[in-house]
Amino acid sequence: MMDLTQAFKCAAYGQRNFCQAVDLVCQNAQGGVWVIGSYVFGSLASALYDAPPSCGDISCGDIDFIVENSCGAVQLPRGWSLQRNRCGNPKFVKDGLRVDYVPLSTVSSIVRRGLEPTIENYLRGTPLTVQSIAFDVRTSKVIGLVGMRAVQERTVAVHDPVELVIASELKGLSVEAYLTRKADKLRFTPVFS
Repeated sequence: MMDLTQAFKCAAYGQRNFCQAVDLVCQNAQGGVWVIGSYVFGSLASALYDAPPSCGDISCGDIDFIVENSCGAVQLPRGWSLQRNRCGNPKFVKDGLRVDYVPLSTVSSIVRRGLEPTIENYLRGTPLTVQSIAFDVRTSKVIGLVGMRAVQERTVAVHDPVELVIASELKGLSVEAYLTRKADKLRFTPVFS
């Protein structure tokens, strides 16, 4: 079985702005901090399977974090500006790099299901299997068995059907097109079941 944590660390820490983004988010968070989304599974696909670098390359400009709790007033180092993402959460911007900062308590799938805001509940509510993966900044480990299995099997399947409908509608795509687009970008196999 491949070591996804080591593969992610090699890919991420080799990126020029990754540590800067992690430091910025950690300055503004209390408790757990996790890197999520395409930066995690894309970095792994790129490192392990030669998927296109844009799948997990911070130079493409986007990295998403989930935080257990925010510290309140945002602390911004010189050169960074604060914007808001479409959900009203902070987005740190500098030189084309966008760092989304999402408190667990505002994650739509957690709110929709009325669940306790935990990383486990976040991982259970992602639209696609490959998205159910995160890098725990505090422990330096990749977590999320469903997402880890998807990366290892090179597949993308439905994980939370309701969230998949919501995500695909936000992108203006059908569920099938959304799932297929994610799989194609990673050079993974789409699984419709």
